[in-house]
Amino acid sequence: MKQALASFGVQLVAVSEPTNANQLIDDETFDAVLLDGPNLGAAAPALEERVHNSARNHNAAVIMLSDYQPGILRAKLENDETTFVLDQPFNAQQLQGLLTAGHVNLPPVQRKFTRVPFNANVLCDTDHEEFTALAETLSEGGIGLLVSGDVTMDTEWVISFVIPGATEMIEAKGRVRRTSETQVGLSFSKMHESDRVKIQQYVSQQKSTPIN
Repeated sequence: MKQALASFGVQLVAVSEPTNANQLIDDETFDAVLLDGPNLGAAAPALEERVHNSARNHNAAVIMLSDYQPGILRAKLENDETTFVLDQPFNAQQLQGLLTAGHVNLPPVQRKFTRVPFNANVLCDTDHEEFTALAETLSEGGIGLLVSGDVTMDTEWVISFVIPGATEMIEAKGRVRRTSETQVGLSFSKMHESDRVKIQQYVSQQKSTPIN
């Protein structure tokens, strides 16, 4: 979670004891407060109320992780418009969307490398299993894959693929930086410089508009 939020320029201060959380709410100012409803149990509503009544943090966005049944969740949302509820499982992009909706001051994400459409079969080795995924996008900095199943953020994968029109295999290490139900974004962490040049050349040859 910390690493996922760090990519958006957000610093996460994590505490596990409600007493410590109460003290932080009173002593420090936050843009948003994320409450783990299932783990906090009965302490969650009290912490939420403390935030809303806090001199320092009454304007902070409160995001409650939820394992409510749909009917209970709807009732809560109807009766408490100031709280955002996030169903589990969730990804970093969904959390970023809630932070933005809550008017938390997030710095704009600056994309360093241009991504272009890229269709190829990619062999993936995650240390736990090997499988083939379909690539969707490619840049000098990473690759987007269509992957189903559970994926852990910040895990390292070894991937190999061939650029269209080429014959030599490109091999790279990458870390999972974003996930959704069907997509995984890998950020390249290690590859041969000659392979990086091949990717640069491929990207520069594409006439498509960069994907945002």
